[in-house]
Amino acid sequence: MRSLGALSGSVERGGQRLERLNDALLAVQADAAGKLDVLGLDSTDVVRGRKSLSGFVTTLQRELELPVSSSELQPLINRLKRSSQAVQDWQEDLTQTRRELGESRPLSPSATATLSKVIHLLDEEFAEDLQRLRTR
Repeated sequence: MRSLGALSGSVERGGQRLERLNDALLAVQADAAGKLDVLGLDSTDVVRGRKSLSGFVTTLQRELELPVSSSELQPLINRLKRSSQAVQDWQEDLTQTRRELGESRPLSPSATATLSKVIHLLDEEFAEDLQRLRTR
């Protein structure tokens, strides 16, 4: 079992990662909907969001290809591998999403859905870690 300190640090980093990815996805979606001004965002936020999401997807893909990962993404990778979607399908979806993030046009609904699913899985892991921390 992880020590309390390690779990606490993991929860903190997981929360920060989740917040960063949610903010990035919100900026990209607001841009696609033409609602940046409503949320007080601008094109700089969109560029930063795309870069953050692209970096995360790139890292996730690299870790997903490894037989065993030692990164903090291992719990997410385990969830992806246990999901009803085949790993190869995840890889294809992530490749397409990364490609779209590198373009200036709005993300397709498919790419947005892929990011949302991954962030949802991260959120589930974060909630479970937080619950484990609370019960100690």
